[in-house]
Amino acid sequence: MKQHVNGNKIMYGELIHTEHQLESISEYYFDANEKLITELKSLSNNRVRVYSYSINQFKRMHEDSRINRCFDKLSTISLS
Repeated sequence: MKQHVNGNKIMYGELIHTEHQLESISEYYFDANEKLITELKSLSNNRVRVYSYSINQFKRMHEDSRINRCFDKLSTISLS
């Protein structure tokens, strides 16, 4: 996974969705060059987890969720 540095902030692609849960906030980034989705999950006590998924993995994982429907950009991308 390539990370782009902008000032002091690491960039994982274009921010495409933010989801607020009770105990965390997830930001989803799409890197068009690498065809990767990166999830930055901010947890309590300033903890952060970073997860990376291929587009196919991400679609399978969130097949029946509202998250997948938020990503109209993903439906236009060739998966080959």
